[in-house]
Amino acid sequence: MPKSQQIKSLAGIWRIDQLIDEAPADAWQRLSCGDGAKGPRVYDWAAAKLPANIIFDPDPSTHHRWVLARRSLSDPTELAYYLAHAPVGIEIDELARIAGSRWAVEECFVRHEAA
Repeated sequence: MPKSQQIKSLAGIWRIDQLIDEAPADAWQRLSCGDGAKGPRVYDWAAAKLPANIIFDPDPSTHHRWVLARRSLSDPTELAYYLAHAPVGIEIDELARIAGSRWAVEECFVRHEAA
């Protein structure tokens, strides 16, 4: 999603890149998001659970909303942003793996178009 994507909650509105820019250094974890053509695709990942939306989320909540960022190891200025809606109890490494599954889908489209 674009870095200008707005994240809304009852506490206010922020751009996704602003939320990630404010993440502390220890929020980043080096994780693989799956295997690629040349082996594991490893990036630095940061994730934060967003506040529950009391209007739409059940009580107790069965899922949480997350904001994620993927940062390139070779160029730390290269960032990708994600929003996720995932079951309570999910771990960041699983969120990264799911976000990384987009690569496999895109590869299928590229191969299909080339055929």
